[in-house]
Amino acid sequence: MKKVLLLTLICAITLSAMADDSKLAPELRGYNSSQKVQVIVQYKQMPQPSLLGGLLNFVGQLLSQIPLLNAVVSLVDSTGLLQLSNDSNVVYISPDRPVRLLSDNAAPGINASAAWTAGYTGSGVSVAVIDSGVDSVTDLGNGGLFNLSRVVYNENFVPGKWLATDDYGHGTHVAGLIAGNGASSTGSSYSQTFKGIAPAVRIVNLRVLDQNGAGTDSAVINAIARAIQLKSVYNIRVINLSLGRPVMESYKLDPLCTRRVRMESRHRGGRRRWQ
Repeated sequence: MKKVLLLTLICAITLSAMADDSKLAPELRGYNSSQKVQVIVQYKQMPQPSLLGGLLNFVGQLLSQIPLLNAVVSLVDSTGLLQLSNDSNVVYISPDRPVRLLSDNAAPGINASAAWTAGYTGSGVSVAVIDSGVDSVTDLGNGGLFNLSRVVYNENFVPGKWLATDDYGHGTHVAGLIAGNGASSTGSSYSQTFKGIAPAVRIVNLRVLDQNGAGTDSAVINAIARAIQLKSVYNIRVINLSLGRPVMESYKLDPLCTRRVRMESRHRGGRRRWQ
């Protein structure tokens, strides 16, 4: 009888340990379904490449890696979530949450004309626009004879897409607020000229939102990493993120705000404003 009780106690302790969901984001706690959910798994130390596929594929499906974060994107079910939560090398598991668009302020709202009068136009500086893509419209030209585009770099981070063109319209709109030179609204036919805040700045286009204006945490994080890599190449001084989503946990655990991203930015000379 004592042996039966001891065995029962051991089983109860084991089941309790397996039910530890302390490393799961709020939305994932209590998830009880065989349907797989796309998550970001943050590690203390990234597993060796030769082991990573096996580790993740044992509990789910490995989709991609996020080197900047020591993290991976994976599809897992409820059982896989608990197994990952009990892995001592795992820091936190959160959904690869959808991000949405947030509005921006036009130049008059911040008295940008004062900077223009002082001669500050953004010349020689680049802004990384992480959004739905940026099209090379007239207002983003250099104003010269051939009006060459000031969109100097394009890259797409949306799965299933190849081009960084703007299928939604928001990214080009935001780029215009930042860098539009007013060429499309200047002349006798127009009653008002619309210029961006820094009408001579260059744009580094990093597309993370699809044709519906939706994207994921992982795409945004990888785009931030690319902006950091390109900082010295294009003299990127600003990263613009006119998108967002609800706050679900502490900034110490949220993959968009985690300290490792901030440390990487400081280590490579990135500005902290966007953190």
